[in-house]
Amino acid sequence: MQLTADLTQMPVSAGPIEASVTGNIVSQLLVLQKLTPEAVAATMKRSYTVTTIQPQAVPDLEAHLKAFQQIVAKGQTLPADLPSKTEAK
Repeated sequence: MQLTADLTQMPVSAGPIEASVTGNIVSQLLVLQKLTPEAVAATMKRSYTVTTIQPQAVPDLEAHLKAFQQIVAKGQTLPADLPSKTEAK
């Protein structure tokens, strides 16, 4: 998340991974009319702490971006001799 904040130079708000599961559950409860939108908002605020990650300066950001754009423009891929994820384990 720090990388996202740094590259966009914008604060990033983040909660725990479990918030995704809770979001799915409360969405279903909303559809079933077991919760009101107001109750959902209050429940989520009570249940999770949201962290805000502030952007930091990235030295040579423009140079890194230019290198990335050149790689994408060339359609370069990773070398074929890199081990796959299953081999690396």
